[in-house]
Amino acid sequence: MTAFQVSRTHRTYIGYATLLLLLGCASSQNTKTVVKPQLKDPQVITFEELSRELEAYTVVDIRRRDEVIEYGQIPGSHVLPLQEISEALGLSEEEFLFKYGFPKIRNDDTSIVLTCTAGVRVQIANKLLTENGYRNHRLYLGSFNDWVKNGGELIKPGKPFQPPIQ
Repeated sequence: MTAFQVSRTHRTYIGYATLLLLLGCASSQNTKTVVKPQLKDPQVITFEELSRELEAYTVVDIRRRDEVIEYGQIPGSHVLPLQEISEALGLSEEEFLFKYGFPKIRNDDTSIVLTCTAGVRVQIANKLLTENGYRNHRLYLGSFNDWVKNGGELIKPGKPFQPPIQ
C-alpha cells in the first residue's frame, strides 16, 4: 500500500467521523455509535395527527400535477409544485388564487402542512419557505406514501386545480 492510499483511506475515515459528529450520531469519547433519543419536532406532523384533524389544515402537495393525477391525492389537499414555489411566493394574493385555486400561503399561518411522495421534496420546500420568512408551517415527512400505507382516504385519480386557460 502506498503512502497516498493510506492517506486517502485515513481522510475517508476522518471525513465519516466528522460527519457523524456533526450529525450527532457519534461520540468523540469512544468509537461506538451513540443513538440519541429523538425529540418530537413541533414542525413535524404525523399521520395520526393529520388524519384526525384533516379539515383543520391546509395540506399543500408539492408534487407535480401529473403525479397527483396518476397516484391520487389526500382529500382537500392543494397542489403547489415544488418547482413553482419560489415564483408563487412572489405572486399577489389574486394571482396566486387564480393560478393555484386556494388562498396564498402566509408566513404566519399555522395550518399549512407540506406533503410530497416520500418527504424528500418537503424538506427542500421547507428550506425555500424558511429562507423566505415562513416559520409556522408543518411538515408531513411520511407524506403520500405514509398516508397510503396507513390507509388514509384517497382521491384517485387525483384532481389538482387547473388554472383557467387565458
